[in-house]
Amino acid sequence: TQGYVAPEIWKREPHDHRADIYSLGVMLFELLTGDPLYRGMNEILDHKTTWRERRSALHPPAIRRALDTMLASRPEDRYDDLGEMIEIFEARTA
Repeated sequence: TQGYVAPEIWKREPHDHRADIYSLGVMLFELLTGDPLYRGMNEILDHKTTWRERRSALHPPAIRRALDTMLASRPEDRYDDLGEMIEIFEARTA
């Protein structure tokens, strides 16, 4: 649905598997906080500001940093694959 779609898809730009990593980050935020990351179209369209404002709800900081990468605006700034993401999560939460 709308609130889980990566920015490059909204902008009708080429996208790859990293769009799924973005969507997974949105779901993970919701699972960890009990609240959706985006509460309306304006927040979706201004995802950078929304994420900066809402990220403080996450603890410990290692989870916040991991989600920073998952929810990066530019696909090339996200994890390249789930294996890389899992390794970093395991290292940060150990």
